[in-house]
Amino acid sequence: MKKHSFYLELGAAGICLNFSCSRFAAQARQHIFLSNDFNGRTVGSIEYMEDNSVSRMIRVPCKPNVVHIAKEDLDKGHQTILLRMFDKYTIALDVQEDRVTVRYPSDAPLRLMLDDVLQAALQPILDRQGGFILHGSCMVYKGIAIVFMGNSGAGKSTTAFNLIRFGFHCYADDAVLVTPVGDALWVWPLAREFSIRPLSFRLFREHGVRIGDYKKDGEKYYFNQGFGKYSGAILKHICFVEVSGEAETDISCLTPEETLQILLQENRHFSFMGRQSARVYSKILAQKVPMPLRACVGIDLDSQGSALKDVVIEHVPPSAEKCSASSFDVGRKQKMALIRRVWSNAGQEPLEELIPLLGDFDLKVFTLALGFFQTYPFAHIEPVEAPFSNGIIPQKFEASWLRAANWVEGCRKLLSLTGVEVLERFALAWIKSAPFIYPFLKVLTSLDPEKSEQVEKAWNLYKGENAKSNNNDSKRIKIHLSNFQNVFARSNPAFQDWRSSLLSSKNETSHLYCWITQGEHLGRKDMLALFKIIRKIPMLTVIPVGLNNKDIFTTPIEFVQFALECGLRPKISRLTPLCRLSDEDANFLLNAGAFERRTREGEVRLPDNNTFWLEKPYSACKSCGFYSLGFCRGGFFLTEP
Repeated sequence: MKKHSFYLELGAAGICLNFSCSRFAAQARQHIFLSNDFNGRTVGSIEYMEDNSVSRMIRVPCKPNVVHIAKEDLDKGHQTILLRMFDKYTIALDVQEDRVTVRYPSDAPLRLMLDDVLQAALQPILDRQGGFILHGSCMVYKGIAIVFMGNSGAGKSTTAFNLIRFGFHCYADDAVLVTPVGDALWVWPLAREFSIRPLSFRLFREHGVRIGDYKKDGEKYYFNQGFGKYSGAILKHICFVEVSGEAETDISCLTPEETLQILLQENRHFSFMGRQSARVYSKILAQKVPMPLRACVGIDLDSQGSALKDVVIEHVPPSAEKCSASSFDVGRKQKMALIRRVWSNAGQEPLEELIPLLGDFDLKVFTLALGFFQTYPFAHIEPVEAPFSNGIIPQKFEASWLRAANWVEGCRKLLSLTGVEVLERFALAWIKSAPFIYPFLKVLTSLDPEKSEQVEKAWNLYKGENAKSNNNDSKRIKIHLSNFQNVFARSNPAFQDWRSSLLSSKNETSHLYCWITQGEHLGRKDMLALFKIIRKIPMLTVIPVGLNNKDIFTTPIEFVQFALECGLRPKISRLTPLCRLSDEDANFLLNAGAFERRTREGEVRLPDNNTFWLEKPYSACKSCGFYSLGFCRGGFFLTEP
């Protein structure tokens, strides 16, 4: 035996793994089930060799979550397999019958070598034994194995992890080793560590489940099973899992024909190196697994675990009756009904119940809630600056049409359900879908530094992405029109000058600002003449301006309405004082998509030398919640000549 050699046992057969250094060997012993020695028959060997030259062997670009595989058959029993993983690492596998040499670059993570790369190296050895690797989580109780399978987010790991509380042992977290023994299929222990994601972690804590020692690596929490030695187990059940969102768990048996149909629909039920043979493996499973199952698992973890344990112990078809469960939480049906209801109740959406669904552990509910806010106009108003972080939510909000009190309560509930880990993963998605949520999250987390840090980090990432997509926007603003009183008179020299400028530079202008003060009613005929000139300019922003900021909105709103009718896409300035908009006008602007969604750097002092941005120009600003949360800066005024 070499210095850093260990054995992966498959009953009477074994595979020798040789590691390149003691650190690698120590991590392998912690991560997977390995033995120091083995008295049975060695059916293959895998040797890891550090070799930076492999990085130059393949440079095929691929998506970050995709593995590119290139195979070359050299002679009988000799094959070279190149893996380009996550568009970052290149791994070379030299396969000579039952011996596999893995050459990897020094910067490749050892965890990757012990997960995906190990699966790739095991596959050709298992092929020679008639075995294969399933993509799923495997739990064993008294020699009986159940493998949970399903798409990402279906609940495989959560359901499997829950069974540890019921006396099950984990044999595989993601890759299940399967070989034939006589007429049956057997599974073999592989993963010493078990992992769950943040939403699952939160679910267990909410149910009062005590979670022991763990370590966090990336997005996952890892738990070690210790160093006990487990033997193989007969594969009696494969269970296709889906999260029901209800409290109860519903389990039913599948026929071999139904099982085969499900397996053939999706080759991801198998390890990526064996998917070309997925059809063959599917037929073997359908024929040799005695009792395949389908489970719609509920969120009552106690009844869920008891139901699955009963099936494994009794080896009989589960009852058609649903497992009893306490009503721990609102089930998926109620949540789905809530989301359906909000689409047809504009202005009366139950935000206090809807916003917490952004943190729901049920992936379908979370996705549908996120989708709603992506299309909800009010959610896309953005603050003009970071809000005050004193932990106090002002009671008075001048802009009642934005229903700030409802947002406050919804965000409060969302944060009460959400840990730091969930915020770290999902806060950016929330803010992308609903920028309006940020000031409330920021203020409500001000007394919790860890949560506040994650909210601010997500906001900065969001702003950075917006800046990249609009990095040249300010440079494209070429013309500003101001003081629209009497400018439509064709005899007005100023109008003629503006008209000439627009006509001469319209091919270069991508954003036009119109500064409009309250004046006499603007004739549609005159406005139409201007719209014909500017119709090819992509962006038009209307800025209401007044001598004293009093009653300045009738004309700008009319201007925006008529511009929309003429096929333009105007936006009213994001720095419009919200308390001066009527509920009717505010709803019109939002529903028409005519409210500017973001502000730009350098607009504190406006381009017109006679026009200034006011801070607290109204007495109402002192007590207005929107001002203190950074949604409004009070508006514009025009200085006296």
